Amino acid sequence: MTELLSMCSSKRPNELARMIESWNKTASCDGSRLAIYVAEDDPNIEEFKKITLPARAKIEYGPPKTMVEVLNYFSMEKYLYFGYYHEINDDHACITHGWDAMMKEAIDSKNGGLSIVYGKTKNMPTSVAYGSKLVRALGYFLPPAFHHSHVDNWISSLGRSANLLKYVPEIEIEHMHPLFGKGKRDSIYAWVEADKEYGGKVYRDEMFKMPALTKKIRELSSQCINTEVKTENPSDKIKVIIGLPSDFGPLHKDWDNPGKSSWRQKWLRGNDPEYTESASMPAIKPAPKTRECEKCIISKGLGQIYCGWCGRKIP
Repeated sequence: MTELLSMCSSKRPNELARMIESWNKTASCDGSRLAIYVAEDDPNIEEFKKITLPARAKIEYGPPKTMVEVLNYFSMEKYLYFGYYHEINDDHACITHGWDAMMKEAIDSKNGGLSIVYGKTKNMPTSVAYGSKLVRALGYFLPPAFHHSHVDNWISSLGRSANLLKYVPEIEIEHMHPLFGKGKRDSIYAWVEADKEYGGKVYRDEMFKMPALTKKIRELSSQCINTEVKTENPSDKIKVIIGLPSDFGPLHKDWDNPGKSSWRQKWLRGNDPEYTESASMPAIKPAPKTRECEKCIISKGLGQIYCGWCGRKIP
């Protein structure tokens, strides 16, 4: 499926209602969906149940989960068949009309869909979207050890080290956070702040794993891996392609902008056994690149396998 799923863990019914309204007004793709998770023991559960939901949105009530548990649950268990996964909080406001279509296009334009897209931001990437290829490659949307705090730091670090980030300044999904003078501090923000010490420890632990994770993503991006998953209809199956052709790599001139070029269409069809008219995989060879950019030394100091800016393999 080539549609986008926005995922939200909410503890504030009033803020959630405003976010849903802005999401529904600005998401332009008919197939875009909004999945919301609310703990069944939330003290405001009756207020949540009063929210009027558009046809494209759904609230699920269940056992208490952290934000990260919710994002991983939706993307890795509940809704496996989406092509794009987008994280959004109840204190976000979608401003740009058609942001979902723009995110999908941007994801497809970098690394053949193995990418992370974000819009206008005041500091680190927030309200990001992944291609499903990246979610399957990682095995999660976010590392399960996190609760809430420091996940933006981790996304930024992974995106830089593995050359996954795609910035689209035309997309504005505003974070109505007290830090930016846009909201009032409440008990939920206090709870998140209390998680900072734990989140910082998890982030440091995850940074030790970053070089190996970067290598894994780079290796996957040069392979072609097909897996099958079931949709909500048990009789249906779809293929999830989480890699690229083996002869396509980060040094190729089209690495950052494959778009919908003929090689990619041929490759996608060539890996579908039910598509009998497909052509063979095209032979795209990585272009040699030996000259380092000014940022290579920074990537080398971080222990990265590839430069997070130019994509060059660090000697």
